[in-house]
Amino acid sequence: KSQLLTKTQGCSQKSRSANVLKRFSDWAVNGLLPLSDSQMQEMLKIEYGGMNEIFARMYEITGEDKYLTVARRFTHDEIINPLINKMDALKGYHANTQIPKIVGAAEIYEQDSKKYGDYKAASKNFLDFVINNRSYVIGGNSIAEHFEALGAESLGVKTCESCNTYNMMRLCEHLFDWERDSKYMDWYENALYNHILGQQDPKTGEKMYFVSLLQGHHRVYEEKDKSWWCCTGTGMENPGRYTRCMYFEDGNDLYVNLYMPGDYKWESKGLNFRVETNYPYSQNIKIRVFGNDNANINLRAPQWLEKAMTVKVGDDVYSSDGGEFLVISRGWSDGDVMEINIPMRVRTYKSRTVGQIAYQYGPLTLAAALGSVEGVEGVNEYISNETIIDSVTADVPYIMCDIEDPSKIVTMSDTDTLKFKIDGKYMSNREDMELIPFSDIHHQFYNVYWNLNVETSAYLKKLNDISIDAVEPDGQQDEIGHALNSKNSNNGNLTVGEKMYYWRDAWGSADAYFEYTMQVDSRNQNYLFVRYYGNDSPFNGYTRDFNILVDSNVIAEQTLNIENSDGVYEVFYKIPQKYTDGKESVVVRLAAKNASTCAGGVLGIRFTREDLSKNL
Repeated sequence: KSQLLTKTQGCSQKSRSANVLKRFSDWAVNGLLPLSDSQMQEMLKIEYGGMNEIFARMYEITGEDKYLTVARRFTHDEIINPLINKMDALKGYHANTQIPKIVGAAEIYEQDSKKYGDYKAASKNFLDFVINNRSYVIGGNSIAEHFEALGAESLGVKTCESCNTYNMMRLCEHLFDWERDSKYMDWYENALYNHILGQQDPKTGEKMYFVSLLQGHHRVYEEKDKSWWCCTGTGMENPGRYTRCMYFEDGNDLYVNLYMPGDYKWESKGLNFRVETNYPYSQNIKIRVFGNDNANINLRAPQWLEKAMTVKVGDDVYSSDGGEFLVISRGWSDGDVMEINIPMRVRTYKSRTVGQIAYQYGPLTLAAALGSVEGVEGVNEYISNETIIDSVTADVPYIMCDIEDPSKIVTMSDTDTLKFKIDGKYMSNREDMELIPFSDIHHQFYNVYWNLNVETSAYLKKLNDISIDAVEPDGQQDEIGHALNSKNSNNGNLTVGEKMYYWRDAWGSADAYFEYTMQVDSRNQNYLFVRYYGNDSPFNGYTRDFNILVDSNVIAEQTLNIENSDGVYEVFYKIPQKYTDGKESVVVRLAAKNASTCAGGVLGIRFTREDLSKNL
């Protein structure tokens, strides 16, 4: 039986909730007392959510100093100190472990700006580094949940974890609260329209963990009632953020950050506003004013404007070239109308990966829909295990263009639905390519990033298409999801060319090893694909000489000694079919041969349906 609480019942329930919250907080405070600062800092290397934010908020609620002290103890010096000193040292870190740490640092600064003034600088630097150095065209960040090397923008099935963007938007709100800089809301709009709005299946409401940007891939959603991912939770909260930052009141100033239809009441001024628009499918916006008062209306003029944004109020015309708030200060009268024009154009986004571009129009990222995924062998749109994402892709041509601005080859073909076209004469397959807003594409193969005058890799596409399962030695979810077991094993990351890889090896005893449980094709021939670092060689008296086993059966021996000093070294091993017949999964182990040998390192392992050795 459901009924509304009475006022008395509601107050009583709030009191009980507050009591529970405080007792939990005190339990944590007392439990941490025996730990030294160095022990605390060691603990903070794991993913622990926004504990510093929680205790900063407890200080705000209660005024008790002990909570702010604990908030500081939950702040990770290894992460925040380089940021204070304007150093981007984020390479290799698990992204969404770090973002809540900085949201918490921002909250601590707000509680005591004098004592924790450096936390403001750290928060601003972090947002700047992530947005400008480590994000993708759709506003999201990370690949396989991690920040990669500076200058890299690798594409894969596990780009743009959705929780990361949610938490970055929360951090962005703090920074905008401190400084009314339009650049924060430019990024916020980008992330909202291109990542967040496309994170949910419009038919079922099911959420995405990652938003894949692998060329020619597709969206992958949770399996209903079986995939309670972190991104399921933040995905449920995301709709509440759609309009959260539309308006911001500051004394006599109102900031209009996002242009969405609807009504807004500015109660302290007695002014109401009605926004009429189909933005961004239209560049025209009307804001009707109801009420009478003097006020400053600050309209965000995006940095990406094609030409000056104009605002007409009666006989007065205001304009801005973008990258700021256009301020209209006047006495407002009932019936006033702001007629806003925000000129948009197709722009070329240049990836940090040389030779790759994407297209944007106004706040939207454009992409090509490459055909339905329904019935395509190997495609699984709905999964319960985020580590097992298929990598089946559609064919993706590349763009052939010698002009300095590749956006000039894109023309609009439908203004109402924002359809664009690249003439076939600029495509490697000589066929016209249609582009539409990325967030509108669901249940289809798609492409966002295009190779420019560089042929796409047929080998990498084939490798993705034939992969059954894959694991990266990331020390996080991918290995956990593949049931990592090990003895005397180590992992880390390294950069080869422009790409960062995670590695794992095992040495130091005769029985050193590491192993994963991985899916196989139970009815057909399977191959084990292993990627090694090509410059690996003997070290400290250890040779890299090891056995590879499948379900305790040795299928190969491998020795590594500078097999490819310029890059990676990849090997396919044929697995006797008797080891995989009738099985859904097997355990693959890499084991040292004796106490003076090392197993690995490896940069990645896959099970595949074919051997592509001849293509290497």
